[in-house]
Amino acid sequence: MNNNPLSAHELGRRREELATTARQHGVETVPAQTTALMDRYFRDRLSEILQRNAGLREVPFSLVAVGGYGRSELCPASDVDVLLLFRRQIPDAATELSAGLFHPLWDLGLDLGHGVRNIKDCLSLAREDFQVLSSLLDVRHVAGDPAVTRRFRGSFPRVARSRSRAFAAWVAERNVDREARYGDSSALLEPNLKNGLGALRDAHQIGWCSVLLEVQGKWVNPLSREERQGLINDAAFVLQARTALHLATGRRTDTLFFDLQPQVSDLRGFSHPEQEPFERALGVERFLSDLHRCMGRIKTLRQAFFRECFPPRFRRVRHVSLSSATELVEAPQGLRLEQAEGHVPDPRAGMALFVHAARTGQPLALETLRMVRGHAPDWAAALADRPETLQSLLDLFRLPHGGEASAMMLETGFLAALIPEFGEVQDLVQFDDYHVHPVGPHTLATMENLGTLLAGGEDYPASLARELARPDLLLLAGLFHDLGKGHQGHSVKGAEIARTVLERYGLPASDVEQVAFLVRHHLLLPKTAMRKDLSDEAVVGQVAGIAGTMERLVMLHLLSMADSMATGPRAWSSWTETLFSELFLKARNLLSHGPLSAPASTAQLLEAKEAVRSIAERFLPESFVARHLEAVSPRAFQALAPEALARHLELMHRFAEAPDRHVFLEARRADVPDAFEVTVASKNRPGRFARLTGCLTMHRLDILSADVFTWGRGMVVDVFRVSPPKDRLFPDSTWERLVQTMRGALSGEISPARELEQMRRSPLHQPRSAPPLPPDIKLDDEASDFYTIIEVAAPDRLGLLHDIACVLERLDIEVHLAKITTKSGRIADIFYVRGTHGMRINGPEQETALRQGLLPVLS
Repeated sequence: MNNNPLSAHELGRRREELATTARQHGVETVPAQTTALMDRYFRDRLSEILQRNAGLREVPFSLVAVGGYGRSELCPASDVDVLLLFRRQIPDAATELSAGLFHPLWDLGLDLGHGVRNIKDCLSLAREDFQVLSSLLDVRHVAGDPAVTRRFRGSFPRVARSRSRAFAAWVAERNVDREARYGDSSALLEPNLKNGLGALRDAHQIGWCSVLLEVQGKWVNPLSREERQGLINDAAFVLQARTALHLATGRRTDTLFFDLQPQVSDLRGFSHPEQEPFERALGVERFLSDLHRCMGRIKTLRQAFFRECFPPRFRRVRHVSLSSATELVEAPQGLRLEQAEGHVPDPRAGMALFVHAARTGQPLALETLRMVRGHAPDWAAALADRPETLQSLLDLFRLPHGGEASAMMLETGFLAALIPEFGEVQDLVQFDDYHVHPVGPHTLATMENLGTLLAGGEDYPASLARELARPDLLLLAGLFHDLGKGHQGHSVKGAEIARTVLERYGLPASDVEQVAFLVRHHLLLPKTAMRKDLSDEAVVGQVAGIAGTMERLVMLHLLSMADSMATGPRAWSSWTETLFSELFLKARNLLSHGPLSAPASTAQLLEAKEAVRSIAERFLPESFVARHLEAVSPRAFQALAPEALARHLELMHRFAEAPDRHVFLEARRADVPDAFEVTVASKNRPGRFARLTGCLTMHRLDILSADVFTWGRGMVVDVFRVSPPKDRLFPDSTWERLVQTMRGALSGEISPARELEQMRRSPLHQPRSAPPLPPDIKLDDEASDFYTIIEVAAPDRLGLLHDIACVLERLDIEVHLAKITTKSGRIADIFYVRGTHGMRINGPEQETALRQGLLPVLS
C-alpha cells in the first residue's frame, strides 16, 4: 500500500504552511485549524483506500477522534488519538485499513495513538479503566459511517450509570498525583500547561464529569453561564500558550520552561524579539501575569465544581451565627453565608468568613465565591481604613489554615479590594527563574512562613520569634515587603506604600515607621550575607548600625528567612541559611557588646594566634609554626577557627616536604548540610586560582564560595565551599581524582580551559536557561578599606567562573575572596580583589581594561 499518498503529502505541506503563518500572524486558531487538517486527511485518505478496496464499504465502521483531537485542541506537536470503531466483529481487512490510514502519519513524524475495536470492547474497557473512559468522553466523529458513532454514543448511558462518583474519586486521586508531579501551575513560574493544577487538565475534568452527569439525567450544571464562558476563555488562553510553546520548540512540550518564555510571549504578541531586552522582559511578565490569572481561575472553578457535584461525606451541617441577620453554614459543599430575608450581606461577615476558613480549613462554597466576588468592592469600602480590619487580617495569617484562606481572599479579589495597592501587583511576574511564584502568591507564602515561625516551636528561629514584643509589625512588613515590585528600587517604593496604607488604616506613627523601616531594609541581610566578607567587622558593623536595635535586627532576620523560603530553592538552601545566621549572630553580638577597641582587637588577635600555635605545635615543628604564623594576614584569624588554621599549617608542611607534588588537598564536610570544604595548599603562581576553579568544575563540583589566604614564602591556601560530589557513596574517590587533576593543571600537563571547552561541546551537556538580559559589571572602591569589590552578573554557563578568573589574573588582579551565587539562570558573583603591587583598582584606564576583558567572556 502506498505510504506516501497524496492526502498525506497535502497534510504535511499544509501543516508546514500553518506553522509558518502562525509564527507571523498569531496562534489563536491553530488548534482548530490543525484539527481540521487532520480531519481532512482522514476523510481524503479513507476515500483513497475505499476506491482501491470496495469490499470495505460493506463493513459498518467509523473513525472517531478521542482525547485532545476529539476536543479539537490539537497543538502543533500533540498526539493524534484516533479509534477505528467497528459495529460488531472486526474483519480481517481491518489490519490493512489501519495500516493505510496510520502508516503515512508515522512517516510524517506525527505521534499517533490509535486503536481498532468494536463497540462492545470499547464499552467493556471503559467500565474497567477510567483512563479509557476519560478519553472516550471526548469522542467526535471524523469519517466513515456516522451511524456507528451514534450507536456508540447511545450506549454510553449504560457505562455512565452510577459511575460518576467513582469516576470523580479517580479524578481526585489523579489530581493528588498531578500536584506531586507537576505542581500547582497557577502559582509556578515554570508551569506545566497541560497537567499542572490550574492547567488544561482541570478544564478537561469539568467537561468529562459534565458529560457523565448529563447522560445520567436530572442534572443541572452548577456553573453559571458567565462562569462557563469564563472557563472557555481561560482554557483557550492556556491552549494558545501551549500552541506557541510547541511552535517555539518544534516538539511536544508541556512545561513552559524559563528559557522558552520569551519566544512563547513573542508568538502570543505580548513581546517582540527586536525589542530592547528590558522592554521585552516587561512583555514577558505581562504574558505570564495573564497566564497565571487564567490558571488560578480555572483551578478555583474546578475545585468548586467538584465540591458542588460530588460533595464529600460530612459529619453534619453546622450553623454559626455571625449577627442577627447573618449566619455562617458549614456544609459539604463548603462555607456559605445565609442572610435573613430582606438583608444584604454584612461586610463584617465577609471578613469573619475568611477568618473562620483559616481556623477550620474549610473552603468556600461556589455560591459563596460568587457572593464575595460580587460584594468585594462594597465590603472593602465599608471595612477599609479600620484598624480592626487590619487586625483581623493579621489574626488570619496566624491561624492553622491561614495559607488556604488567604489564597481564597486573593483569588476572589477580596484582598485586593481591602488593599488596592496589593491588587496592583498581585499577578506581577518577575521574569527570572529565581522567584518561583508571582508577587501575590509569593507574599502569601512569606506570610505563611512568618505565621509558622510565630506559632512557636523549639527550633532556633521560632525561639527568636518568641522574643518579639510586637510580632504584628513583622507580619505587616511581610505583607508589604514586595508591594513596590514593578518599580526600580522596590524596597524604597514598598516602604512608601506601607506608610500610605498603614496611615490610612490609622496605625500609630511609630508603628508605621517601624513597618516602613523593615520593608525598606528587607534585603539588607540577604544582600550582605551573599555579597560581603562576613569576617570584616566593618561589614557586620554596618548591618548592626542600620538595624539599630535588637528587636529590629531579629525582625529583619526572620523576614529575610521567610521571604527567601517563599522565593524558591535557589534563594533558600542550607548554604544561604548558614550565611544568614552567621551575619545575624555577629550583628547581634555587636549590638550586645559593641565594637572592639583597638587594644581589645589586638589582644583578640594575639589570643587567636596563641590558640593556633598550641594546636599546631602538637604535630608540627615549633619553628615552622612560628615562622608562618607571623606571615599570615590578620584577616585569617577573623575568618577561620584556630583548628582550621592549624590544618592549613599541616597542609603547608606537607607541601614543604614534597614541593614537586604542586598541591596538597584536604576535603571535609562543611558545617552546613549538602556542602564540602575543599582546602588546597600550593605555591602562589600566575593562573593558580583560575586553574583550581577550572579543576573543580571539571569534576562537576559547584563552587559556593572561595577564600584565599596568603602565607609566607610564596605559599597560598585556597578554601572552597562546594556542592557534594556526584558520587555520594564514595566521595573520597572524587577527592583523589581532583587532587591529581589539580597537580596536572598546576604543572601544565592538563589545561582546564581546553577540558571545559570539550565538556561544553559534549552532547550530554545541557546549558542552563537564562533571561535575555545583558551582562553587568560593577566596581566598588569604597565599600572595603583594603579591596576593590567587583560584582559580575551574566547568563550562567559551564566554567564561567574559571573564565572570569582567567581574565582577572591576565590583568594582574588577584582574587582574595569570592562569593558565588547563581539565580535566575544568571551568576551574581562578588570578588574582593587587589591589583598590581597589592593596590586597589582605581583609575579609568584600569577599569576600562577590566570591562573590556570581562565582557567577551560574559556575553
